[in-house]
Amino acid sequence: MKMVDRKVIDLVLLNLIVFFTCGQTSFQCPGGVAFLGTEYTIESGTNNYNGLCSISSDKDTNSLEPGTQLTLTVDTTGYYCSVEAGFDLTTGHVTTELGRYNVSDVSDLTINTNFSVDIPRFGDVTIDFICDRNWTVRCNGVQRLLKSPPHCNITSDTDTSTLDPGTNITLTVDLRNYYCSQQAGFTLTTGVITETLLGNQTMDNVTDIVLPHSLNVTSDHFGDVTVTFTCDSVPRPLDCDGVDKLSGATPSTTETSAVTVSNVTTPGLESSTTPTSPSPVEENPPTDATLGLAIGLPVLFILLIILGVIIYRYRRQIDMYLVARKKTQTELQNSNFNKVE
Repeated sequence: MKMVDRKVIDLVLLNLIVFFTCGQTSFQCPGGVAFLGTEYTIESGTNNYNGLCSISSDKDTNSLEPGTQLTLTVDTTGYYCSVEAGFDLTTGHVTTELGRYNVSDVSDLTINTNFSVDIPRFGDVTIDFICDRNWTVRCNGVQRLLKSPPHCNITSDTDTSTLDPGTNITLTVDLRNYYCSQQAGFTLTTGVITETLLGNQTMDNVTDIVLPHSLNVTSDHFGDVTVTFTCDSVPRPLDCDGVDKLSGATPSTTETSAVTVSNVTTPGLESSTTPTSPSPVEENPPTDATLGLAIGLPVLFILLIILGVIIYRYRRQIDMYLVARKKTQTELQNSNFNKVE
């Protein structure tokens, strides 16, 4: 009798410790209550299942269409509960019971679940572990079910291949068949400029929308044109048809315009119908004269120096030559004078 009383007292004390610990730490304690004859290890933690939950899929969960048949595989390892254990799968706003199990030791479990994807199932994917209470377990693998990206087409009211800065244009973005379980948003990027097309939109079904966007073109807008779809805080660049770039006017266009202006007839003067040959064009005469002078002066200076060196070196020979020449001329004059007499 004393032995039974002792066990009852121990059990009551154990339960008091469990509830006191839960009340002080605000944590959920494993198993809820202690059962007579059951071994318990009290551990501090936010839940009583510290094993791995991993979720995989047979299809790309980032690109699903309503009506798609989807299979999710949930692998659980290292779970235990002294009472009935269970797992619930939540996809978007829909919760599915995966099963209830009784185990006598730490166990592993693989569960397959099949369902048709509809609008309420788009959103976050979570697992709840049930062991007297419910705990949401963080899982690896599939984190959310997302609808396939919307169809996107971009048009413009102006030719986007030859734009001048200061031109006003309107780009129209046509978005079809999109959905987001929380909030949807769209941004438009032109060159290095990103602007909001639509922000924080909530919806309850697949939606279509046409978004016109006007802008005054600057050089910063020149470049690729892209649209980004943000759903549940996840940005997703879209592959859009239509306009994909804004470009400035090409240099060849400017040159052609300059030639056209030069051929305009002056008002008040009659244009001749007789073809005339083009007048010769003097190619930069001031520049050529300056260039010739810059080259000729150094050459002339060098020639004078060479001539001076020659005269200095052969000055005696030159002097002798001049004396001999003068003597010869004198003798010739005397001879001619004698002949006359």
